[in-house]
Amino acid sequence: IASLVGSALGKTGIGLLGGINELGMKLYGSYLLQWEMIKWLKQRGCQKYDLGGINIADNLDVYHFKSGITEHEVLGIGTFEAYYSSLSKKIVSFGEFIKDK
Repeated sequence: IASLVGSALGKTGIGLLGGINELGMKLYGSYLLQWEMIKWLKQRGCQKYDLGGINIADNLDVYHFKSGITEHEVLGIGTFEAYYSSLSKKIVSFGEFIKDK
């Protein structure tokens, strides 16, 4: 009817894979599994649950489901870069400069 695979990564839970058939949709199987996942994550000390992205245009059902779990929509926080040394930062910056020309 429905399935869900998730993981606890530090203080954040993440839903990795889920699936549901027509009967599961009629019985709201995803809601039950998400609730059980939230309880499981809380038992492990997680404080956040990352459900991944939503797209109202391409998948209205998933949008409706995920937006019903919380009223707080979190948008991507941007790209971060990390370098082992200042030399590697300079090389990457130079490559990006050349690419943009």
